[in-house]
Amino acid sequence: MTRAGVALALLLGLHLVAFDVPARAFYEPDGFRGIRWGTSLAEAQQTLKALHTKRILVGEEPVCDAAQGAADSVVCVASTDLDAVRVTLYFEFYEDRFVAVTVVSTPASYAALKRGFIARYGEPTRADKRTKMGPFSEYTSEELLWEGSTVQIKLSQFVGGPTFTVAVIALRSEIARQEAEQNKSAGPTPAPSK
Repeated sequence: MTRAGVALALLLGLHLVAFDVPARAFYEPDGFRGIRWGTSLAEAQQTLKALHTKRILVGEEPVCDAAQGAADSVVCVASTDLDAVRVTLYFEFYEDRFVAVTVVSTPASYAALKRGFIARYGEPTRADKRTKMGPFSEYTSEELLWEGSTVQIKLSQFVGGPTFTVAVIALRSEIARQEAEQNKSAGPTPAPSK
């Protein structure tokens, strides 16, 4: 290869490295189980009742109550079968708008839910495994993240201590609001002593 060819190859290589490689895209849902993000609580309650009547939601009829310690928040609880797994759903509303849903299930259902989430939303944009030492063995927990411009999905299997599977599908704006609220309630960080 000539000097000019090597210089051109290096220049092209540097040019390619200089561009940000975007994260893998995933299908960002516009809501969950027919309830679109931003839907009012009253409208969502009607939808939940209709879903229960159609047996899409199973078990007891969905119940909505004010969230503990949060004046502007309401949580509606329902159950459904998701990817052949019975799950409990916590539809979360802030200032009368649907902002998140939490899906809770048993640890044994994690593999089925993981397959279903990947089929529904695409490959996760990030994955993390954590190992915790127990008295007799190691426990490995896994967390998969799908991060989009408006929605974040987190599917986690927690093992050791309380063991369960949980998924949170939320508007990124709601995640930011909750983090800001937690930081505010934590109070100011004390200055280091000299």
